[in-house]
Amino acid sequence: MDHKPPKIIKSYISQQTTSSGWPRRHSTTTTETATSSTASRVNKTYEPVYDQTYIRSKSTYRSLRENPSQPFNRNDLSKAEGNLFYSFGNSNANIPSTSSCSNERTREAPVLTRPSSIAVATCSYPVANTSKIRHSRNTSVKGFSSSTSATNCRYDLRKPAYVVIFHHLFKNTKKYRRGSDRDLELIKNFFKKYNAKIDAICEDFTVAKVEEMMGKVRRKNLGSHSCLIIVIMSHGGFNDKIETVDGFYRLDNAIVEPTLNNSTLKDKPKLFFVQACKGDAEMECDLTPTASNKFDILKCFSSYEGTRSYRKVKSGSFFIQALFGLIEKHSDKEIREVMRLVRNEFDEKKIPQAPTETSTLRKHFFFGDLKKTR
Repeated sequence: MDHKPPKIIKSYISQQTTSSGWPRRHSTTTTETATSSTASRVNKTYEPVYDQTYIRSKSTYRSLRENPSQPFNRNDLSKAEGNLFYSFGNSNANIPSTSSCSNERTREAPVLTRPSSIAVATCSYPVANTSKIRHSRNTSVKGFSSSTSATNCRYDLRKPAYVVIFHHLFKNTKKYRRGSDRDLELIKNFFKKYNAKIDAICEDFTVAKVEEMMGKVRRKNLGSHSCLIIVIMSHGGFNDKIETVDGFYRLDNAIVEPTLNNSTLKDKPKLFFVQACKGDAEMECDLTPTASNKFDILKCFSSYEGTRSYRKVKSGSFFIQALFGLIEKHSDKEIREVMRLVRNEFDEKKIPQAPTETSTLRKHFFFGDLKKTR
């Protein structure tokens, strides 16, 4: 009686040559009948570990596919141990997954590894159900936590702003600043649209009166206000000197320092907008003692150090008109971004001055957060 030879799994490696002359190697696994003519071409005969493992655990995984909601039994791991798909579902690389096959050498199945910076939840169920894994992976990546909110990066401006205006007009003098009254009118109308209180408009104050006014600001309880805004319009000089009808005062010493000594302004933004010249082609420097804590300050100047600021007699200064006009137009933009827009407008219009700012703000300041809700 004739007996048919059994079917076995064979693998042989064939070598071909590419057009460039380099050898091309590829592996082919086939199922065929063993004959004497084909035996000579086979370099090695074996049963692949992955195929054999899959065959051994086929019944286990067939039941899992038919009942996906059925919880996975840890006792079934002995049947599926070494399976490639189970290894991918387990993120713990310290537990090796091996093939326990009789009459065959044992080979470790590859385990999917991930960077240490990404935490993946270890699961005890097949990889076919991956919704929980994706959720754990997304919430454990640093920087994408749901607790991180954009509101933590901007100042809380729900309370009204406290505003003080120093308007040095120099009436009845040779230094009369014609057109500056238009700037003052613009600023007053601007703050009417926002949640802000103009506490004082100090017109043509002497140095002593400026210091007295800032003494009141230093002692005033501003706990019911979200921020401080001071606008100064005058002639100026080097090192942030502001001119009055009887002399000069320095911006840092006379204006900024008293606000830093007000405990009710701690951690609140303090904005200073200065329309004044900053010298004329000469430079000097000196050292003045100031407070140590300089956070939450923004100083915006109409011009760069050592340069002049310009003003139209009929329409007001270029800086004040452009600044508050752009803030109104782009109230949804951060104030330092608005200052960049001011510089771009000066450059496009060929205005020979460069507005600048000095900032120690720790968060973003949006005038849109101060707008009155209708």
